Amino acid sequence: MFMTQKSKITVLVLTILIVNVLSVQAALDDSIVLFLSFDGGEATDHSSYGHKVGVVGAEIGAGKYGNGIVLGEGKFLEVPDDDSLDLTTALSISMWAKVAAGGEGTQSGLEKQPAWQAGEYNLAAVYGGGVLLQAADWPAACADTNVTPEGIEDDNWHHIAGTWDGKVIKVYIDGLLKAEKDCVGEIKVGDGNLYIGSRGGKQRWLNGSLDEIKVFNRALSPDEVKADMAKTATSTTSVQAKSKLAISWGKIKTTD
Repeated sequence: MFMTQKSKITVLVLTILIVNVLSVQAALDDSIVLFLSFDGGEATDHSSYGHKVGVVGAEIGAGKYGNGIVLGEGKFLEVPDDDSLDLTTALSISMWAKVAAGGEGTQSGLEKQPAWQAGEYNLAAVYGGGVLLQAADWPAACADTNVTPEGIEDDNWHHIAGTWDGKVIKVYIDGLLKAEKDCVGEIKVGDGNLYIGSRGGKQRWLNGSLDEIKVFNRALSPDEVKADMAKTATSTTSVQAKSKLAISWGKIKTTD
């Protein structure tokens, strides 16, 4: 069976697109266990785990890059419990946050577990006037004390990140290390869901918007935090390539 010239071109184009997507996906950091970009107008996890994300009251709006998620009282995201989200020995959480003044004194960015209990960890976008990475299972001296001296409640976009390598907690604002504390310990396995923009969908509402939310199962280096803030190719091109593939394939199928 002979292929027409048009069919050959179609196969060639599709092959190139598929190879491009696979190569880009291979470049995506496999330590990412949750990645929400909100581009495309949906709360879709672009990590290899493909977690389902429940949206309660929150709406897609303007983000730092493309779309983001608009949160507030009664508005949050919920991700079902999964083993990949049990980060017992190391973790990093990063996101862009735009928080307005006038909200609660403590506002959750991303928190595993619905309360302060075994398995809990949280990057709080607002905590005592600063930003905090906390975990209920860490020793009392460092569990919720590594707060940045300044906050981000100015209704502007700020990149915030918290890392922990099993020994030291570091919290960054706009790529700069703002708080650091020794914290040797581990986080227990928890069976609660993960919440974005609230604690357990009941309190600590985030008064603003979030974008480019990522959770890693390892501690990012300072340079990696800066690269994440700069939205490097590994953090976005996989999503963009998938979108381009869908659009291009649609054009191929509809071409006479």
